[in-house]
Amino acid sequence: MNLNNIDGLMRAMDLEGTARIDIIRLGKDIQNAEYGRRSPSAQQYEELRRAVVQWQRIADDIGRIIGSG
Repeated sequence: MNLNNIDGLMRAMDLEGTARIDIIRLGKDIQNAEYGRRSPSAQQYEELRRAVVQWQRIADDIGRIIGSG
């Protein structure tokens, strides 16, 4: 693996960690709404769906970087 791949991998892994934190935060918001006996909003579910899609894209990028090295 060359230096550019390693730099790209480190950036992608940092983004992956941030995306994972967002997913956890959004999931907890939805869970807290359910515990509070109110329905989570459609917007909360959509934000969670978008965060998961973003995380999947980053994970795919990491796979490509590792596979090309």
